[in-house]
Amino acid sequence: MKLTILRAIYFGNNVAVEGEIIETGDLHGRELIQKGYAIEVENGHAEEQQEQQEQQEQQEQQEQQISSSNCSAWQFYAVSRGANR
Repeated sequence: MKLTILRAIYFGNNVAVEGEIIETGDLHGRELIQKGYAIEVENGHAEEQQEQQEQQEQQEQQEQQISSSNCSAWQFYAVSRGANR
């Protein structure tokens, strides 16, 4: 059973913090859910959505860097050709 931690807990000789995804047995997972320490991840969709969101953010950052570098290159070209005189 995959769970997303809502409150920090001691799990497997480590502290699992809020937002972390852990995998545990059904009985232990239901107990954590009942106590309000975690919620169930539905078929791993949350991980996939998070990965897709991170990829989209990276692509947007790359596009912004490219567009800003293109603008700088164009400005350099215009200045070197004397367009600002």
